Amino acid sequence: MKDTTCIICMEPAGDSRSYSTMVCPSCRHAWFHRACIQGMALRAGLRCFQCPLCRDRDTFLGELFSMGIRIPDRSPMWEENNAYASLGGRHGSCDASVCRYPRGREQAEEAGPWELLLCCSCAAQGTHRLCSNLSQSTTSWECNACAGEGTGKRQTAACCWAGARLGLVQVTLTHGQWDPVPPQGWSFTSLTSLLHLAGPSTN
Repeated sequence: MKDTTCIICMEPAGDSRSYSTMVCPSCRHAWFHRACIQGMALRAGLRCFQCPLCRDRDTFLGELFSMGIRIPDRSPMWEENNAYASLGGRHGSCDASVCRYPRGREQAEEAGPWELLLCCSCAAQGTHRLCSNLSQSTTSWECNACAGEGTGKRQTAACCWAGARLGLVQVTLTHGQWDPVPPQGWSFTSLTSLLHLAGPSTN
């Protein structure tokens, strides 16, 4: 058809099949330049080479091989030199604006105030409990990028104290533990004495 584009480079593929223009023999919807599909074959190798549109392998491999497309018998180029090895690793540093751990951002403990919690949404950011004023009972945490400031999802001391003041969340306020320190001028108050601030239950 007129204005058909190569599915790989998105440039015009021409209006008919030719030596330099090819179509997927399986779905007959994916058009591509010979040079584009040859480059894809060299990068993907025999193990991962398939139609970029319908993902067919059996018919696609046989037909393109018979039409002169060189398909090397090797692993794809993107798997060489452990290019994606870092994706298998777990994030292991504290990303709080100020890390309070004396041993540094890269160190953590199994439990307690220096346990490293990863963002429960992206797992690409982490924080020590104490560095973000998280209570010992907090089991999940979201970074600013995932939760956004002021959404109520990020379990920081500010959110906990504001929520407790409105009677929205239950926070254990105890002396002698490493629970979040109240902001200056605040004092320890039981949650039950704050419930009237929440207003009617319909709100």
